[in-house]
Amino acid sequence: THGPNNSRHHRQQQHDELLLAREDLQKKKEMDALLCQAMSGLTFEERQEHQEVIHGVAENIVEDAARIDHALKDLHEHLVVIKDGSLYEVAESMDPSYVKARAFRVMFLRANEYDSKASAEQMI
Repeated sequence: THGPNNSRHHRQQQHDELLLAREDLQKKKEMDALLCQAMSGLTFEERQEHQEVIHGVAENIVEDAARIDHALKDLHEHLVVIKDGSLYEVAESMDPSYVKARAFRVMFLRANEYDSKASAEQMI
């Protein structure tokens, strides 16, 4: 049961798993680079303001589930319209679960005070 074919299969399986792990790491690095690129276009004051919103210390934001759900729906609709040919579309093809994750999208909404259009444009 542990002949050369089984051993070869096991080595191939380990090799395939290692390649997938490297691809996932590369995707995450590329996604981080895209996010950094977007943030680097902001002034210090804008970054500071966005950090306060993201970390929940901004004083002028009121959140409730209905508001978040509505903003997420609007954000999705804006993205569908403007994503063609964008880096966002590339990121989406690489790892759709990452760019479509609720937490990821809410981060942009918070950073833009729940302005769905501004959030979509920043994500692009």
